Amino acid sequence: MSRVKPGTSWDGFQSVQAGMTRKIINLRRARKQKAREGARTEADANAARHGEVKPVRALRAAREELETRRLDGHRRDDSDEPE
Repeated sequence: MSRVKPGTSWDGFQSVQAGMTRKIINLRRARKQKAREGARTEADANAARHGEVKPVRALRAAREELETRRLDGHRRDDSDEPE
């Protein structure tokens, strides 16, 4: 193998390459990692939009029912009054 002499077309490439370190990546792994990150982002968005843990959901339902019962308890019964 011969070395490239300064001043040839490879000289610019070598000087650029010397300034940065290159990291060899496996394209299959990179593609799978990107897909995992996309799926994780989508799952987090769906969980925020739709998902609640069961105890929180039960507590929210109980509070809504209590509020409805309180409101109905303060309702005036106008059916007995003549028109």
